[in-house]
Amino acid sequence: GYGWEWGSELGTMEGTHMGKASPSKDSHNVYIQIFEGNPGLPTPVIREMHFICLTQATRTIDVTNPYFIPDADIMMAIKTAAARGVRVRLLVPRQVIPKVAGAASRTYYGELVEAGINVFQYNKGVLHAKVMIIDGEIAEVGSSNYDLRSYRLNYEVCAVLYNSDVARVLTEQFERDLTEATPYRLEDHMHRTSSERMLDQAARLLSPLL
Repeated sequence: GYGWEWGSELGTMEGTHMGKASPSKDSHNVYIQIFEGNPGLPTPVIREMHFICLTQATRTIDVTNPYFIPDADIMMAIKTAAARGVRVRLLVPRQVIPKVAGAASRTYYGELVEAGINVFQYNKGVLHAKVMIIDGEIAEVGSSNYDLRSYRLNYEVCAVLYNSDVARVLTEQFERDLTEATPYRLEDHMHRTSSERMLDQAARLLSPLL
């Protein structure tokens, strides 16, 4: 049975406000739900969808995103997933534009690695992909980053695809990208220079404005 009960999970929100598409099947039998982020709505729909995906995962979570600046709830969800035995892999770019966003993102890597999450920095140019794959069965693709601006200020759209073939193809691409990436180690975090630490922390303080 594909498809989570998003309406009940997200509380009192109506399906129309969620931007949830009617279940539809194309020739490849891909069940798709569309989620629209709208700053005019009181609930950050895409953030809630990300949170539910992270909390429902039972085996694996693979995330590729250029701007990973999570709020406390998303951070808790991803760390809790690792704590319950889910293998979590996060692929982020080594070079982020603007640099201040990359600095803000870096402040989270040590905490993530310490929690058992595998963080990889992509070395081969710019990383634009925004993908999450859950348990090798469900995939989310779209325009949203894991940051306040995407969740609450921007108009964004994401699709959740319930199809293991789609998830497999995206996982294969994820693993190809990993061959061009370097694991982020706790030592990397600890060995930052004092100026790097100051820059990173200042960027994190500014992250709500990024």
